[in-house]
Amino acid sequence: MTEPRRAHEPARQIPEFDVFQIGDRWQAVHRTDHDLVIEHSQWTELFMVCVTTRIRREIDRARDELMERHLLARDEHGRTGRL
Repeated sequence: MTEPRRAHEPARQIPEFDVFQIGDRWQAVHRTDHDLVIEHSQWTELFMVCVTTRIRREIDRARDELMERHLLARDEHGRTGRL
């Protein structure tokens, strides 16, 4: 097995991820959620999956925040209250 090589080149950086080259494959490890590991044989595809993952996580956070605000408003104004 080939040792992972950290990609230091600016063109290979992906925000929120540490990028490694392992032989002819690429691997991205999320900087705060180390269980989130993405691998691909093509760097461009790896990049797109990482970007998609970041967008999905942001949408999930926004959904959760909106739901929390909705529940708080309901609690403050009764079940018929609206935002």
